[in-house]
Amino acid sequence: MHAPRRPLTSGLLAALLAACTPPAAVGPPTPDAAADPCRVGDASEATPQTIRVALLDEVAASRAPTPVTDADHLVFRQLYEQLVRVDCTGAVRPGLAGRWRSDDSGRRWTFALRPGAAFWDGTPVDAAAMLAAWRADSTLPLADLRQADDSTVVVVLAAPRPVTAFADPAWSVVKRIAESAWPLGTGAVWVAEWTTAGDDSLLQAIPVPHARAGTPTLEFRRSRATDPRDLIDRDLDVLVTRDPAVRRYAEGRAGWTAVPLTWDRVYGLVSPTRARAASVTQLDEASRTALAHDAVRADARAPESDAWWEEPACTSAGPGALVASPLRRVAFPREDPVARDLADRLVARADAELTALTGLSAAGTRSVALDPRTWAATLRSGTEFALVLPLPRRPLDRCRAVGMLVARAPWLSGPDGRVPATAVVPLVETRASALLRRGIGAELDGEGGIRLVPTTEARVP
Repeated sequence: MHAPRRPLTSGLLAALLAACTPPAAVGPPTPDAAADPCRVGDASEATPQTIRVALLDEVAASRAPTPVTDADHLVFRQLYEQLVRVDCTGAVRPGLAGRWRSDDSGRRWTFALRPGAAFWDGTPVDAAAMLAAWRADSTLPLADLRQADDSTVVVVLAAPRPVTAFADPAWSVVKRIAESAWPLGTGAVWVAEWTTAGDDSLLQAIPVPHARAGTPTLEFRRSRATDPRDLIDRDLDVLVTRDPAVRRYAEGRAGWTAVPLTWDRVYGLVSPTRARAASVTQLDEASRTALAHDAVRADARAPESDAWWEEPACTSAGPGALVASPLRRVAFPREDPVARDLADRLVARADAELTALTGLSAAGTRSVALDPRTWAATLRSGTEFALVLPLPRRPLDRCRAVGMLVARAPWLSGPDGRVPATAVVPLVETRASALLRRGIGAELDGEGGIRLVPTTEARVP
């Protein structure tokens, strides 16, 4: 990870802090654990002033507010508000929007800002700021966007969407300024320090001046050279991991609680030859169960979610080119241990499963780990025999997810501009666990993540 510039200059930070009033409560209090099934951890003790959080992979300001890595998901959830939120029960809660309605079955939506919404620097968020943020994102499915009044916007979509689609982080409202590597958000904490030294990095997020009283400072720490189990014995409060060995280690330590999160990731096998095949073999239930139980070192199960990439209402820009794949390799992203395990298992059983799944002889196939840049280029070109592809299990906005998938791998798109039913073979689903030290509370969401700071809620419409 390259050493970034400091997100806010010390002079600007000092000026903003001096100009703002002392912390004040915004909105009603967060429900306590007894009333809110999505609150976990030890709520009987006061939240510490500083919460120390481990990061196990890379986080990048350039991707904010839309996450890519697990570390992005963990950090961005604390920094940026979604327009609306989906909680661990699947219920929709207010976020930056306090009220909303749809006038024509999901194509035309009206959103009203919650009272007191402000960016990190104290600048009020208004309808004009919402319009500016969304118009800057070409991936949003906008047909029309207009301001109804100072705090209300009307969004007309290219196709109907449920309100849960607006919980996608792409609808977060941010403001970009020259002084900050991070786009300014509307969350309760902001980035005050981001430093790197060799394999170690520290990202400190402090309460914004207008945050409610009791909002903690968050210190995100990453060390590539440390076994995650060693972190549990150090000065650490929170770790999110997909490794069951790390979870079991924490469960055996005094003062730690392990909380399974929502199933959030599905791994699929994709192949340029399979994407154009009229009829190909699917994995049976027994084979998928064996992969989940025996092949991967993760909390995994056979896929149970529907194949969102086959959504009939979603089309892409057009069919991708058919690419010849002379290399007998199964590629996977280097930083993903589950993808590595699956690729190795498929290669080991090339004659049985891989040949049937790709429609070509898999004799002599080997697995290959690709760094992030090479992985992105290879996925786009389709020049490998097959690839193990991590995907969101149940994206909040299916059609946007289909569009982004085809943008990453154009050859997956069929002649009708849709991803064929045969293109992706679901292999396993996985989930992470949140490891919390005693005294740390968290809120679970419906996307497999946690929030460590109080959320600001308006009245449910």
